[in-house]
Amino acid sequence: MNVSVRELSALTFAVLKTAGVPAGHARVQADVLLEAELRGHPSHGLLRVRTIVERIAAGLIDPAATGVH
Repeated sequence: MNVSVRELSALTFAVLKTAGVPAGHARVQADVLLEAELRGHPSHGLLRVRTIVERIAAGLIDPAATGVH
């Protein structure tokens, strides 16, 4: 099955938003995961979406957290 990058990006964004991730964070996370996938690193790509969503649901990840860089 062929899925466009645009479709994968939109789907990943929607899944993260549904899990409670703020739109800005969801966009960055979706972009980073998709970029890893496109660079041939699936272990750091879309494979992680399920784990991220499960950890948010379990209260292990705060989807609205920010950091200082």
